[in-house]
Amino acid sequence: MVSIVSAIDIGSTKITTLIAEITDDGIHVLGAAMIATSGVREGAIVDVEEVTAELQEAISTVERQAGTRMGNAYVSISGRHLHSFDNVGIISIFNNDRIITEDDVRRVLASARTTKIEQNWEIIASLPRAFVVDGQEGVHHPVGMSGFRLQVNAHLVASNALALQNLFRCIEVSGIRVEKLVLSSLASGEAVLRPQERKLGVLAVDIGGGTSDLAIYLDGTAWHTAVVPMGGEYLTHDVALGLRAPIETAEQLKIQYGSALVNRVSPTERVSVQGFGDGGEYVVNRQNLAIILQARAEEILEFIWKQVKQMGYDGILTAGVVLTGGTVQLDGFAEIARTMLDVPVRVGRPEEVEDFINLPDSLRSPAYATALGLLLLADRRPSFLLADRTTMNFSPSGVGSRFTAWLKRLLPSGES
Repeated sequence: MVSIVSAIDIGSTKITTLIAEITDDGIHVLGAAMIATSGVREGAIVDVEEVTAELQEAISTVERQAGTRMGNAYVSISGRHLHSFDNVGIISIFNNDRIITEDDVRRVLASARTTKIEQNWEIIASLPRAFVVDGQEGVHHPVGMSGFRLQVNAHLVASNALALQNLFRCIEVSGIRVEKLVLSSLASGEAVLRPQERKLGVLAVDIGGGTSDLAIYLDGTAWHTAVVPMGGEYLTHDVALGLRAPIETAEQLKIQYGSALVNRVSPTERVSVQGFGDGGEYVVNRQNLAIILQARAEEILEFIWKQVKQMGYDGILTAGVVLTGGTVQLDGFAEIARTMLDVPVRVGRPEEVEDFINLPDSLRSPAYATALGLLLLADRRPSFLLADRTTMNFSPSGVGSRFTAWLKRLLPSGES
């Protein structure tokens, strides 16, 4: 059986679109596009018209490459407008034979999200950590088991509804229907984490342009998620301030000459900077660039690890930390993390995933982890996706009936 799937990842600095063909042999990427964007701040869309135009450019590019249209798409979501919390759901099993079904799993997850949230917020994901069947704890796959009562310990994620509406508007106006909304941290984790890491405990950190997406995995499942409003843009901004250079120049310097380790850079090496005004180019010590980048990289990592400690997970992450996202490609970033965090650290790349057929070298980059993870989820459809399809809160909450109708399309046929 052959099916065409699409992925859209709208980040703070770039929009990535993919079209792939899924066959019995695996996933074959037919087209890929990455377009710069400036209409997103810390994961939230702040200029709908600009982002829509950029998204349409990315869609046109990927469709030309793939030779086919982008239809329904798996779409990532991130940003400081997301909020996560935990809750418990409990139901009784009414079947005559007391055998737990997938419908029972949906019902117990719906029970878990029956909780008060602020007005104009929508629950967008319900992640089952573990199930309890008649007091038997630690159950990960309850379907097929016998029992009278089913309980789930769930991690819930909510989004500001207006921010969600802006995301949907950009996509729908571009002629694309949202097939599935997926947390960016879970998509990138799907692309770069190894099974043993998920089992023993690992922190996946996707450091993008405006945010860092965190996902903690324990006992083989996603356990906790968070979004830190810090990313590669902070590095670029500091370089621009420190060297008195335009943002575009600062970004180029970061990519071409940057290092997060000062001791890797010769104190005599110089780089040219195109500054403001009529002064033209001037020369700076490359080590000064590294000093700026190392200080900000350490600040980002320190902030992330502080969040992990506050949640009490720092002592149980046996597999350590897996870094991914475009920012971690900065020279020395992983080394700084190993030194600061004192846990195993590696850079996660999609190249290890066997599901992809002849994945181009250009896509074997941490920058494509989220988008490729969306394709993997479209193929694998793990249990948390089943949960997510049925956990949207469709109360209009003041955002308008049209938006509610958009969200209802995420539900399987016949559910409301």
